[in-house]
Amino acid sequence: MRKRLIGGIGVLTAILATTPTATAQDLARFTISGAAGVSNPFHGDLQFKAPAWEIAARGRASAHLTIEAFASEWRHSTETRRIGIPLGPAGPIGSAGELSQRTRYLMQAFGASLLPTFTIGRASIIAGGGANVAFIQHRFEQRLENCVTTTPVTCGSYSNDHTGSSPGLHAVAGVDVKIAPRLIAFGQYRILAPVNVPGSGYAAAFGGLRLALR
Repeated sequence: MRKRLIGGIGVLTAILATTPTATAQDLARFTISGAAGVSNPFHGDLQFKAPAWEIAARGRASAHLTIEAFASEWRHSTETRRIGIPLGPAGPIGSAGELSQRTRYLMQAFGASLLPTFTIGRASIIAGGGANVAFIQHRFEQRLENCVTTTPVTCGSYSNDHTGSSPGLHAVAGVDVKIAPRLIAFGQYRILAPVNVPGSGYAAAFGGLRLALR
């Protein structure tokens, strides 16, 4: 398997090396893009991978430097339902027909990047980073239904919301491949860490398309 992987990388390198290098006139000066992927939160309590999306605009400041503005988001929710739950902290005082609990997480980030860029043939390799601001939301909801009790007790819903924001830093690396005169396919990996709450950061892998506007 390792020999095949090395061989494949070698073939790809040879193809790119024999492809004429793009000239300044061939490079897209301004692009917009959309991508979808998977994010992996760093926090130890968030043991899940969440679907994510990202949109971005990029401009070529020079042949070897790209400036980027982006917006990204991931969200995740979990829900549990239990039937026939006893009520009462010091002993049973009744029961709830159903207990449902739902937890929702939402992370949004907006940022700008400076991306050194190397282009050979139809492929461009970028690696860089920048600054961002992240908005973090956490919501917990609980609902008790069909309660039967021997004493007066509140049987209803409860919710708790937490919202925070933090400036942050990020790093990104990726590969763009031109597949049509104005269309570019790409894959990238981004790591984002809020400064105030480093444990709330995440890593995300994306794949998408860019449209060259000029």
